[in-house]
Amino acid sequence: MISPKRVIFEDRERSAYVNLINSSKATKTYRLGLVDIVQTETGGIITKPTAADLNQLHSAKEMLRYSPRQVRLAPGEVQKIRIAARRPANLPAGEYRTHLMFTELPGPQAVQMQDSAQIKLHMLMSFTIPVFVRSGAYNSEVSLSQLKIVNEGGKQKVVFDIQRLGDYGVNGKATLYWQPNLETQPTKIAELNNIAVYRETKIRRSVGFSLENTQPLKKGIYKVVYTGDAALNHRNLGSAEFVY
Repeated sequence: MISPKRVIFEDRERSAYVNLINSSKATKTYRLGLVDIVQTETGGIITKPTAADLNQLHSAKEMLRYSPRQVRLAPGEVQKIRIAARRPANLPAGEYRTHLMFTELPGPQAVQMQDSAQIKLHMLMSFTIPVFVRSGAYNSEVSLSQLKIVNEGGKQKVVFDIQRLGDYGVNGKATLYWQPNLETQPTKIAELNNIAVYRETKIRRSVGFSLENTQPLKKGIYKVVYTGDAALNHRNLGSAEFVY
């Protein structure tokens, strides 16, 4: 367990802490490191970005220091990780990001017998959280578009695009509402949490609500509202609707 799941250094903030919790019943060893990960327009990630990818990323890796670099935790033990931000002079306004990676370093997990030889199996489990360094006043805006119903695997799905403008990424939740007509109150029918559009991604395409109902969608008005997270004061960043 890692808490919090995101770290944001605003203009005057210089240090932050992340708690690493060993919630298992075995002693674990973790190695920490900073890695640059690039988001694609479909929400996927590029773990080995090219030089061109990194030019779009605006990496914060060189601004960050952290300690300790490796920890060994007994079951239930908690380790506080300190992260420090060192901004260069005259840093241009905008948002800079890298990821803090926690890699579990296992001993031999199992022994297999194969052709009379013993093979030790090791599995490296890694977890990452984004770390942001911000400079200047937040200025990103969001608009939603291409709201429609598509069929995937025999089921209907409501999808939409998120277009972002400005020098900062956004993170929040998308909520889908339905109402049969304008005379009735809308009903929430689905929600997606932690929908991020990072700075290098100008548009996040085909974000979708997978609806559990296997019946055809009802006729009426469908509306998507995108709301910012706590760092954005949970404010409404954009909405779109269509009649089905």
